[in-house]
Amino acid sequence: MTGTIFERLKSEGIQTIYEMIESEFQETLTLDFKANLTHPADPIFANDGKKLTKSGRKVIAKAASAFANSMGGVLILGVDCRSVEGIDCAQSITLITSLDKALSTINNELHSITVPSISGIEAISLAADDGNSGLIAVSVPRSDRRPHRSNAADARSYFKRSGTSTVEMEHYEIEDAFLSNQSPDLSVEL
Repeated sequence: MTGTIFERLKSEGIQTIYEMIESEFQETLTLDFKANLTHPADPIFANDGKKLTKSGRKVIAKAASAFANSMGGVLILGVDCRSVEGIDCAQSITLITSLDKALSTINNELHSITVPSISGIEAISLAADDGNSGLIAVSVPRSDRRPHRSNAADARSYFKRSGTSTVEMEHYEIEDAFLSNQSPDLSVEL
C-alpha cells in the first residue's frame, strides 16, 4: 500500500491529494499527514524554504525514524489532518511556498535526519497549479538496519508507528531491534 500511494503521487501529483481530502482519506500505519504549520506561528520551513525550522526538522526526523523502524511509510507535508469521529483524516491543504527550495532543503537533510541514515528514503514535490507552491511527499522504506534514532535536537530518541501515531520505542524494543540485526556465524562442513 505504501509503495502504491507513493507511486500514485509520483504519477498523478497533487490531484491525488485533492481526492484524498474529498474522501477524507484516513491516516494509517504507513501514511502520515503533516500540515505546513506545526502550530500557527511555526512553519516547517524558514527563509523562503531554504531551511527547516527546529520543529520542522523534529516532525520529519520523528516520522522517518518511526517509518524506518516499523513497516515503512509515506509522510505528506502540507496536508492538515483532523479527527473525524475519532479517526484522523485528511482535511485541507496548507501549501508550501518556494516548493523547489523546500524540496532541495529536505533532500539535503535526509542523510542526517536519523542515525544511522536511512537507505532508499526519497522525497518528491507535488506542485500546485501555480508551479511555485505545493506539497512534499517523503517515502521511507522499512529498514534492514533498524533501529534508527531521530537526530532532531528535541527528539533524540527511537520512534515507531503504532496505529496512526508516532510513539517512542520502549527499551526492550530498541534492544530487540539491535539484536535482530546481528548476523549469525554460519559455517558449512562436508
